Amino acid sequence: MNEAKSVFFDLFNPDEALNLLIRAQLMQALEAALKTRFKTQQEAAEHLGISQERVSNLYRGKIQLFTIDNLVNLLAKAGKQVEFNIKEAA
Repeated sequence: MNEAKSVFFDLFNPDEALNLLIRAQLMQALEAALKTRFKTQQEAAEHLGISQERVSNLYRGKIQLFTIDNLVNLLAKAGKQVEFNIKEAA
């Protein structure tokens, strides 16, 4: 997702906006992986070792309840690998 097209940059300072954007992208990827692999939130929760309520919070986009670290770990448990690039600031 292009930073210029994210509403986060309209609402938050650049550092916070970038963190929110990364978390949103990770959450979307995790939700997509879980919905294609599991029929129910309970099945997904059992596989990830978390509560069904936690999966529900993910599906409802409760971004404030998830850290980048946590999302990367959950994606790994869901069989996904996260890659990232670091570049010079503009």
